[in-house]
Amino acid sequence: MLIGHQEIKKDFERLIKNDRLGHGYLFFGPARTGKYTFAKELAIRIERGAWPAEERPRRNEPSGPGRPLTDALLVEPDEAGTIGIDAVRALKAFFLERPLVSVRRTAIVDRAETLTTEAQNALLKVAEEPPSAGLLFLVSRAPEQLLPTLLSRLQQIYFGTVPRADIAAWLSEQGIGKKEATAAAEAAAGLPGLALAIAKQELPPAAELAAAFLRTPAPGRKDFVKALVEPEDFNFRDFLDGLILVLARNPERDGRLWHAVLELRGMADATGLNPRVQLLALGQILESGIWNLESRI
Repeated sequence: MLIGHQEIKKDFERLIKNDRLGHGYLFFGPARTGKYTFAKELAIRIERGAWPAEERPRRNEPSGPGRPLTDALLVEPDEAGTIGIDAVRALKAFFLERPLVSVRRTAIVDRAETLTTEAQNALLKVAEEPPSAGLLFLVSRAPEQLLPTLLSRLQQIYFGTVPRADIAAWLSEQGIGKKEATAAAEAAAGLPGLALAIAKQELPPAAELAAAFLRTPAPGRKDFVKALVEPEDFNFRDFLDGLILVLARNPERDGRLWHAVLELRGMADATGLNPRVQLLALGQILESGIWNLESRI
């Protein structure tokens, strides 16, 4: 379910009704803001003529995102964490077929920043010569990792953070208590997906690394951080999300560290920060705090 971004939704509704949809879009912005959810709901709107929340369920069939689409394709990273040339070739073959029930064939490439250079070049040809009935959506939280030539062929839509009140109301609709919903919405700094994870106390793999970072004694923290950020697949944004989730579970957290992490998370998607330098700076704040993490992580 999409939370926030109602103006973007209204704009696309107008484009659909006036038959003015383009052939390629990039949805970009911070992680967990609803970019991917919106792309899927938009595909439903295009194929079925109604947004998921407005659909009338058919007999013995689920409505909304739970019911498969006929003319939509989802492309996402493989087990190695990349989207390669074979996936783009399959996308191109998908676009060669005519729609069966919809006016468009829709392809959604999630985490598009993981496209290999070879795959991006292949996708560029699709963006340069789009099929008349094709609609391409790229979803990315790191568009700077995409080729400028590919970006130039796409209409770019920014998805920012969502008002905390909207997130808290949505969490309450999920059966989460008002106090917990408000606290989670505040802690998530405008990211609905992160707020839900905080409210449900769901710790992703990155949270384990975050907990280890917090537990590492000062003398060994420099070496820990160096080893942490060295792998090519290290994702600073995911690590900060994990850190927020760990800190949210600890009511005795140091306020300075908490606010520093939230501020850094808000900057991570917009600037080319050096993760190693920033984590060492957080470590300096950590050294002056009082922690009792052993029983809470």
